[in-house]
Amino acid sequence: MWTGTVGEGAAQKFVVEWRNSGFFAGSERITVQAVLHKDGTIVYHYRDLEGEEAALGDYASIGIEAPDDTIGFGWSYGRRVLENNLAIIFRH
Repeated sequence: MWTGTVGEGAAQKFVVEWRNSGFFAGSERITVQAVLHKDGTIVYHYRDLEGEEAALGDYASIGIEAPDDTIGFGWSYGRRVLENNLAIIFRH
């Protein structure tokens, strides 16, 4: 996992990246970034998807949730919806 701040001023972003990460079982791999923007926008970037099930989202819960668990938004749950270079954008 890599974290870092990129950009300056209003364009500054905090990035968390899981590069070439594996899953609990099997040999499938994935690279995903969560990018947090100063305006509250959150972007998930998917690339280097290697596999047919887990890497494509079969067992994934994708979304955002408040730290206190009071509200959340689920984009996908347990469906093959991921593809290389997919970006999912959450704005408020």
